[in-house]
Amino acid sequence: MSSYRTEQKKLLLEFLATNKDNSLTIDEITEGIQRSAKESDSAPGKSTVYRLINKLLEEGKVRRFTKQGTRQSAYQLVEGAHYSLRLHLKCTECGKLFHMNSALSS
Repeated sequence: MSSYRTEQKKLLLEFLATNKDNSLTIDEITEGIQRSAKESDSAPGKSTVYRLINKLLEEGKVRRFTKQGTRQSAYQLVEGAHYSLRLHLKCTECGKLFHMNSALSS
């Protein structure tokens, strides 16, 4: 089943791609998109971001993380087919995720 790309989904994916090293909350994503799309009336609201993020989670295009010390979820764009095989380190100070590349031996 294919889905069409709305302008709002496009803005969301572009924002996540430009922030691929960060795990972001729904509030941070919504505010970031609205700042970057200030000239556009098509910037999604919070409820639309929730709906789009849930679809992207189902499609495997986004991963969900739990912010350390909270029950709050944060999200990050999945890159490449072998994303789950990569090592990820998360800074305990700022929450930035670092993707470590390594050769897999068989």
